[in-house]
Amino acid sequence: AEALKMNTAVRYIALAGHKIRDTGAKALAEALKVNAVITEVHLCFNKIRDTGAKALAEALKINSALIELDLQSNEMSDIGAKAFAEALKVNSAIKEVDLYFNRISGTGQKALQKQDGRLFFNARPKFLPGFSEAARS
Repeated sequence: AEALKMNTAVRYIALAGHKIRDTGAKALAEALKVNAVITEVHLCFNKIRDTGAKALAEALKINSALIELDLQSNEMSDIGAKAFAEALKVNSAIKEVDLYFNRISGTGQKALQKQDGRLFFNARPKFLPGFSEAARS
């Protein structure tokens, strides 16, 4: 994650299924706070819980380059969902935060529904490890 702070070339990060957990999510969040070129980050199937989700949400309040963040199939709850809802009140650049198949209840869903369709929490997955780019369409 330290190298990403100085990155000027990598625009897409795919770390699906690497089990980076909260520790990895927090390290990546610190890099995203200063990185101005990464536009897509895919972190599905990484066992990220609320601590990691809150760190990533805080990074979104600062980062204006990221347009897509995929957090499908992690372990965040309403706490993480609310953190992303708050972050999107500040960040107008990001177009999609995918929270499909997390532990988000009706309370978290209600907070997410107020974000103009930029947060997804109850939709069909569009990306899974091993799928080709064509399969994502």
